[in-house]
Amino acid sequence: MVNIDFGSYYAVGRACFGLEDALQTAFLTETRTLADCSGMAGVDEAGVAWGKAYDQRVTELLGMVSNLGEALEQLGGVIVQAGYNHYLAEYSSIVDHAGAPTAMPPVPTPSCRIYGSPPSAGGPSDGLRDDAKSLIRLADKVGLPVPDGDTGKLQTSADAWNRLHTAHSANLSSVLKNAAGVHQRNDSEDAQRLSQKLLDLQVAVDDVLGACGDLSTFCANQKSALDDLRHKILTDILKELVLALGADMLLTVATSFLTFGASAFVGTVATEGIVATFGVRVAEAVKTWSAAKRLRESQVVVRDLSKSRAAVLEAKSLRRGAFSPAGQAELAKLPEGVAISSANADKALFDKFFPELANINPMYKTGEWGFRNNCQSCVVSVEERLAGNEVTAVRRSDQSAYDFTWPDDVLNSVGNGNSFHQVSGYKEIEQQLLDAGPGSRGIVHGAWLDENGLYDSGHVFDVINRDGKIFYVDGQTGTWANLQDYSGFEFLRTN
Repeated sequence: MVNIDFGSYYAVGRACFGLEDALQTAFLTETRTLADCSGMAGVDEAGVAWGKAYDQRVTELLGMVSNLGEALEQLGGVIVQAGYNHYLAEYSSIVDHAGAPTAMPPVPTPSCRIYGSPPSAGGPSDGLRDDAKSLIRLADKVGLPVPDGDTGKLQTSADAWNRLHTAHSANLSSVLKNAAGVHQRNDSEDAQRLSQKLLDLQVAVDDVLGACGDLSTFCANQKSALDDLRHKILTDILKELVLALGADMLLTVATSFLTFGASAFVGTVATEGIVATFGVRVAEAVKTWSAAKRLRESQVVVRDLSKSRAAVLEAKSLRRGAFSPAGQAELAKLPEGVAISSANADKALFDKFFPELANINPMYKTGEWGFRNNCQSCVVSVEERLAGNEVTAVRRSDQSAYDFTWPDDVLNSVGNGNSFHQVSGYKEIEQQLLDAGPGSRGIVHGAWLDENGLYDSGHVFDVINRDGKIFYVDGQTGTWANLQDYSGFEFLRTN
C-alpha cells in the first residue's frame, strides 16, 4: 500500500513559503542599510578597482537572491499541488463519497522582489587635503590621488553583510533540509524528486549566506587597508615631515580623507625642497600600498555560485501540475526532444500533463464568436496559469470593437521585454526551446496571407519545454494546438 500523507505535502509547501518570506524580509532590511553606503570605494585607482569587483559581486548575489525567492514560491506551489493531486486521486478512487472534495490549500500570490545596492564608486576625490591654516601645500606635491575610500561606510556595509551571514541565518539555514526529511517519508516518486530539489535549494541558501559573509570580509579588509594607510603609513611620514621642518602639525583624520598642514615655522628655499621630497615619499607609499593590496586581492578565491544558481533557475522554472501523479509516468516514457501536438496526442493526455490549464476558456464549447476569437487573451492566461496564477481568458466583444491591441497587449503582459521575431517554422521553434532547456516556453504566431501577400488573419498559441519534451498547447480550445501549415511564423520567448 502506498503511504502518502497529504498534510505533509502542504506543510512542506508552507515551509518553502515561510523561508521565502524570511529571506525577503532579511534582504529588504539590510539593503536599506546598504543604500546609505554609496561612494564608499573612492575615486583613486585602487578604490575604483575594488568598487568594480564589489559591485559585480553584489549585483550577481542580489540577482540570485531574487531568483531564489521565486524558486521557493514555485517549488512550494508545486509541492502543494502535488499533494492535492494525490488527495484527488484517492478521493476519485472512493465509490461512495461523503461529500465534495475539499479545496486545495492556498498558495501565496507572487511578490515583487527587487533588491538594490547603490554603486560603491565615488568619493571626495582627494584623500589628502591641505589644512587652510597650513604654511605648506603638501597635497600639490604628491602628484597622484591619495586613496579616499570612506571607512565609515565600509564598516556599515561590512556589518550589514555580516548580519545576513550570521544574525539572519537562524531563520534561513536548515529549513529546507528539515522539510526534505519530512517529505521523503512519502512513498511516491514525486516526493523523492521534490525532496532532492528541496536539498538543492538548501545548498543555494547556504551559498547565499556564505557569499554574504564573503562580502562582509571584503568590505572589512578594504576598511582595514585604508586605516593602515592613513593611521600608520601616511601619519608616520607626515610626523617625520613636521619634525624635519621644526613645525607644529595640523592633522585631522576623517572617514575618507586626511587634512594636513604645518604651522609655526620659517619657510625657506630649503623647506620647499623638504616638502617636495616628502611629497614624493607619500606618492611612493601610496604606490607600494596599492601594489600590495592588489596582490592580496588577486589571491582571494571568489565563491562559485554557478551550481547553486543553476539549481535555483531549474526550481524557478517548475510549474504546478508538472508532477501530476497521473502524468509523470507517461511523461517519462516520451523520448527526449519529441514534439507533442494535436497530431499525435489526445485530450486525455493533455489533461494528465497540464491539469493547471483546465478551463482557461471555458465558454469556447458554447460556440459563441467572442470565445472563439480571443486567442490573444488565451495565450496570456496560459502564461499566468503556468506561473501559478488562477486566471481565465476574457471574451472578445465583437468584430467591430476589437478588444486587443496586437501585439502590444501580449508583449506588455507576458513578453518580459522580448519581441516576436520571424522563424522558419515549428522545427526552428522546437530547437530554440531545446537549446534553452527545460522550463523554457514561448508563444507561436501563425499568420495567413491573402492573395496579395498581405496579412489576412492568424492564431496564437503556447509552446513549452517540459523535461526536454516540447508541448504545443492551445488555451483557447483547451487542448493540444493544431499545427497548421501557416503562411508565416513568428515566435516570442516569454521567459
